[in-house]
Amino acid sequence: MKKLILLITTIAGLISCEKNEVNIQNLNNNQITALGHAGMGIGNVLPMNSFESISRAIHTGADGVEIDIQLSFDGEFVAYHDSHLEDNSNKNGRIYQMYWKGIGRAKYKDPALTNFKVSSLEQILSGIPNVDHYVISFDCKLFNPDRSEEYINSYVEKLFRVITKYGLEQNCIVEFKDERLAAKLKGKHPEIKQFFFAEFNKALEVVQALDLNGINMDISEISKAQVDLAHQNGIMISVYNTHKKQRNKRAIELNVDINQTDRLAHFLRILD
Repeated sequence: MKKLILLITTIAGLISCEKNEVNIQNLNNNQITALGHAGMGIGNVLPMNSFESISRAIHTGADGVEIDIQLSFDGEFVAYHDSHLEDNSNKNGRIYQMYWKGIGRAKYKDPALTNFKVSSLEQILSGIPNVDHYVISFDCKLFNPDRSEEYINSYVEKLFRVITKYGLEQNCIVEFKDERLAAKLKGKHPEIKQFFFAEFNKALEVVQALDLNGINMDISEISKAQVDLAHQNGIMISVYNTHKKQRNKRAIELNVDINQTDRLAHFLRILD
């Protein structure tokens, strides 16, 4: 009996210590925003960027979600990560060369996932009750090589229309890897938060030059010193590729502002 009491006391002490270690100091009111990475993330039974995965992340308790988006030939934003539909669905083609009508018939090709369709961004946002209460981070996948002024203007305005339609002006984040698109959105709609995605030094340079809000990086490629440097310059840090428990804990150690996690339930537990 004494051994059992000692064991329970030890476990309770370890749990207490882990909770006491959560001492966050960042630019996000000393809190880390927990976003589901494309929903429930890599390795989940639900396909990434599907409505079902994103809805599950919201119901699990996430502050919001990151969604990969691509623009179809006829101007519909599609929630899909890969450059070719055949990479992860039963249809072929590149989204920027296709009409939404054809894309919308695609289903995820893994035998276990055949009941799940590729979704448009509108289908996802319209299906989330009170979607404006959540942080939605749009990871803009720009596989289309067109960088004409006409295309850049059209892209930015189409994205802004979706943002305003669902009242996301205050709660959304736009992630770009392209400086021209980032500059265009900043110039036309400076109220929209933007995070730039690049190697740290390059990202820092772009964010400072364009007066953007933050940097998005793989957690394995950023150091505590770099997070501190960004914070000293008023720049927030969002990380992804937190697909292991140790990486969730690392996000806390780094004092990042946003964690796009693939282990959502675990991250919410250690923040609680």
